[in-house]
Amino acid sequence: MPTYSSEDACTDRPDDRSPGRDIGPASPDDPSPGHGIGPASPDDPSPGHDIGPASGTGPALGPGLEMEKAYTFFLELQATRYDPTRSKVETPQLPLRPKHFLQLQQLFNDDPRFASVRGKVRCTYDSETGLLSVAPRTSHLHALTVDKLAIRLFREKLSVIKQLDGPTGDFARGIIHLRSSDLEFIKMRPSHGDNDDDNNIRVFSTEPDEQFSHLRAPFPGIIIEVSVSQRWEKVKDKAERLMRKAKGKVALVINIDYPDHVHSKEATVSVWRSKILQHGLGPDGNQRSWSWSQEVNQEKIQHCDGTPVITDKTIPISLYEFAPFTAHAYNGADDIEMSLSFQELRCVVHEVQQEVAMIAEAKRNAGPPSEDDSESDED
Repeated sequence: MPTYSSEDACTDRPDDRSPGRDIGPASPDDPSPGHGIGPASPDDPSPGHDIGPASGTGPALGPGLEMEKAYTFFLELQATRYDPTRSKVETPQLPLRPKHFLQLQQLFNDDPRFASVRGKVRCTYDSETGLLSVAPRTSHLHALTVDKLAIRLFREKLSVIKQLDGPTGDFARGIIHLRSSDLEFIKMRPSHGDNDDDNNIRVFSTEPDEQFSHLRAPFPGIIIEVSVSQRWEKVKDKAERLMRKAKGKVALVINIDYPDHVHSKEATVSVWRSKILQHGLGPDGNQRSWSWSQEVNQEKIQHCDGTPVITDKTIPISLYEFAPFTAHAYNGADDIEMSLSFQELRCVVHEVQQEVAMIAEAKRNAGPPSEDDSESDED
């Protein structure tokens, strides 16, 4: 697999929790009201540091043809019925300039018309392409897979480590997981009088299915994505864009893919991983060298007939990967190794498909499905 590397000129200040909008509720097991994943430290010396949610960073709202088109687009999307018998679904896309995407985010928060539509979709935006991709909210197959993976990884794998005394336990107890919350990398460049806001704004915004982060970390370290009947090239492109934009801040992306849930029970796993190669390369100690690669590419964990793929393969996971730029603040914390086996992942898939079949049977007995019962989704 190809490996991509770069250098990130930035500082990491895990002790500095600059005010930022909470991206979503914390884990039910975590007593904190929410986990801030907002702006990076203002002391960050990079030309345009990555910041969190865009609310308040964009220009003042105002009427415009592109914004009207965006509103019409979401109204039409809300009225669209998604056919659960389609084995492949397309992602609706809308051309949108960066400054208008930031305006749209504010409308999602402030305008009841937009808020009602926003709650039914998941969005991904990249100023590099100028496209906003929109997907309906999750199906039972999707949601149950995310739930069970979170339990396997978060509750079961971390519960023992959280009980340890000392720095290792302290670090582990700060790890939380967040469901389908906005993750954004926004770079604001200084204006040089060209009056072209789009040249000064770089935005990548997405809503991962599950994020594992730390209370003292500005970004999640581990992300879980589940794709159902999506076009694989789009799934892969989204993961690779995330790894590039994160610049080592996201250590691990794990994807479970159901290539064609209508005609097959097949399931695959894919893994993307980044690594920090060196710290403190520059004279001020703020340079960071990182790389990322796809370690696992659509390896089957279950055949199309529902039988398991027999393998002893595992996905290694280290404790530090939950917050790669924060772990060093816990002097003496051990980087404990854990893993997810392909067999564990297959068990999750099998359990979920059984539960979905039971739900479908109950719905057939109860009557015709509603608009919200679609079993296909796309990002």
